[in-house]
Amino acid sequence: GDAVPDYRLWMMPLLSFSVLTLGVVAVSISDQYARTAVFCLGSCVAMVMFYYNRKQILEFSYGEEGFFSGSSEFRSLSILLIMTWIPFPLWFLLSPEGVGVITDVGAIQVGWAVLNMIAKGTFLAYFQRVKSKHFAEMHRSMAEFSMNGDDLAKGSETKFLDASAGEGIDLPA
Repeated sequence: GDAVPDYRLWMMPLLSFSVLTLGVVAVSISDQYARTAVFCLGSCVAMVMFYYNRKQILEFSYGEEGFFSGSSEFRSLSILLIMTWIPFPLWFLLSPEGVGVITDVGAIQVGWAVLNMIAKGTFLAYFQRVKSKHFAEMHRSMAEFSMNGDDLAKGSETKFLDASAGEGIDLPA
């Protein structure tokens, strides 16, 4: 919506990129203390990103929705994004790079693959559903306009039906 500041168009991807970069750096550091420090820094950046996701829900809905209330697609997609990002640092902690609870390399790789498929798959599936719903509503609106007003395709370019008043409005040619 218009209430979400334009600077977020570059800030949110930059935060995401920073979290992912810090994750790669943490994996490649051999010193456990340094790895933990980078992991903590990445977690802090992720929390800042989640804060702004929450703030965008409030801004997009002009304060009518929050993290725990509302039903818009924007809110649902934002919550889905946050909920699918949270398991990644938890899996990192369980892996040998973290505290090493799970040491089987195959299980670790399968875990990363499953997390990625769930995160990306659910996001894309939900986004596709929202897009399909939007196009269906747009198609219905166009069909309704065509049935209720003068058909613009048949040459009445200067007439538009005011749906609220039920009468035609002459537009300048």
